[in-house]
Amino acid sequence: MAKHADIWHSFSDTATLERELGILAGHCADLGRDPAEIEISVMGKTEDRDKMYELGARLFTVHTGDPTELREFIAWRDPRNA
Repeated sequence: MAKHADIWHSFSDTATLERELGILAGHCADLGRDPAEIEISVMGKTEDRDKMYELGARLFTVHTGDPTELREFIAWRDPRNA
């Protein structure tokens, strides 16, 4: 992945994601590649979004049960994409 990936999708919780990103950064360093070149995609809990964003996630898979949940996610997302 460190050598070829443009995007990496994780199903991990925030603690595991942080650890995995450290491993990825190490592999990228071994290859002379900037890990920021790999877009981070996640599917996580609503309450973990801020931490996942802080860790570098920019693509979020969202499961919504109704339009209210989708509106809440969009309201969370839009200021970060401004």
